[in-house]
Amino acid sequence: MEAGATITKSSNSTNDISVSDKFLVHSYYGSRPELSVYDKMTAVTAADDGQTIEYDGTDTLKIYVADASGFTQLENIRIAGNFSDDDIDSGANNLINGREFTIASIDTTNNFITISTQGLGFETNAQTLMFNSTDVHVLSDESTSVEAYFEGAENVYADAPISFNSQKIVLRETGNSNKHAYTNDDIANVTGGNGIFEVTETVFDLDQDVDGATQSSLNILGLSNLAQSDTKTVWVDEKNPSSKGQLRRAFSKT
Repeated sequence: MEAGATITKSSNSTNDISVSDKFLVHSYYGSRPELSVYDKMTAVTAADDGQTIEYDGTDTLKIYVADASGFTQLENIRIAGNFSDDDIDSGANNLINGREFTIASIDTTNNFITISTQGLGFETNAQTLMFNSTDVHVLSDESTSVEAYFEGAENVYADAPISFNSQKIVLRETGNSNKHAYTNDDIANVTGGNGIFEVTETVFDLDQDVDGATQSSLNILGLSNLAQSDTKTVWVDEKNPSSKGQLRRAFSKT
């Protein structure tokens, strides 16, 4: 499953609230669950022949967008979306969906970015693959102010035989600029309810059947109906427990 959601992050300066959108991706590429947060999301755009993503069979993948000028060479990006059944049959999920790539080159005239697929498991000397799905996005500029991870997924020490995974997703602020004096309650008091984080919507939604009931991506990930009480302050960085006294803002939801 690949699921995308928009996170609204609020900041407070003398009761003047500013917000910025971040984009959370839950990927299961290669049967490995992974969470990542990005500052930028760009929808794919159909080229003249209708394709949005094209593999030429010779280690080159092209991704078409409306404006390629915002990307940079050697930048890491992630592709995620709701591919059509035809594209899935052609290998979109196995080759592309949820996967991280590095940009090899950028064409701002024809507005596409090029990925070198050498060594990435793409079949060489194969026929050209044209993917036509439009509900697909390029995530770029991995966030330096917000991160997401599975609580307890990191071993408490190297090669630890016991897992303490709580089956919770944690979103938290990171970076020196987020070592702020205001609290989540301070934000909520100004906004009238919303705290530092608010998961506002899905970018694309993959409904699934769970015990006979249809569940949305946000429900499955536990990110629906978040309350202010789900946000807490923690003093120990569980992903880097040797750090001392470093304030982190996080919320978790089962």
